[in-house]
Amino acid sequence: MKTRMMRNICCILLVAMAMGISSFAAMQAGKYDVHDKTRENPLVITPPQQLGQSPSDAIILFDGSKDSLDLEWISERRGGGEVPWTIENGYMEVSRKGGGIRTKKTFGNCQLHVEWCSPEGVDPKITDQNRSNSGVFLMDRYEVQVLDSFTDDNYKTNRTYADGQAAAIYGQHPPMVNACRRPGHWQTYDITKLLQN
Repeated sequence: MKTRMMRNICCILLVAMAMGISSFAAMQAGKYDVHDKTRENPLVITPPQQLGQSPSDAIILFDGSKDSLDLEWISERRGGGEVPWTIENGYMEVSRKGGGIRTKKTFGNCQLHVEWCSPEGVDPKITDQNRSNSGVFLMDRYEVQVLDSFTDDNYKTNRTYADGQAAAIYGQHPPMVNACRRPGHWQTYDITKLLQN
């Protein structure tokens, strides 16, 4: 019964998402005729030379150095001051009681590539929202959840609420699937944010 209900819910969500995308496309298409030569073409960029590199139009918010941390980020807890996180081996790590950080720049429509890793060796008794909980906040309104949601036993030992799992829009929408890797393995998110006009 639950499996059938979940399938129905997933189908409804997929249809709703497709309708939303179709509505956005229809709004855009309504402004122009099909194959309209007056329609503005997309910006031409230089693609990356190798897998893992950034395209030419990317704004690199963190390159593994303390300099980029200081240049692009501020602390939320310290009145906008220096970020108290640790830089180690080319990544930044949240310091105990270090609080949140935010970019100095504000962004409208964007594509955001995020790489994160939860630590290995966390006590298995620590579960739910207590396992490396963080998030990527957009517009001070939406949070894409960062959380160790790995399970190899279908949530028997590491269960949390569906709209609080990794990749959820926290408190609003669960992820379509749980694709979390084991702790100690890098995870990636590619987030596209489009503002409605």
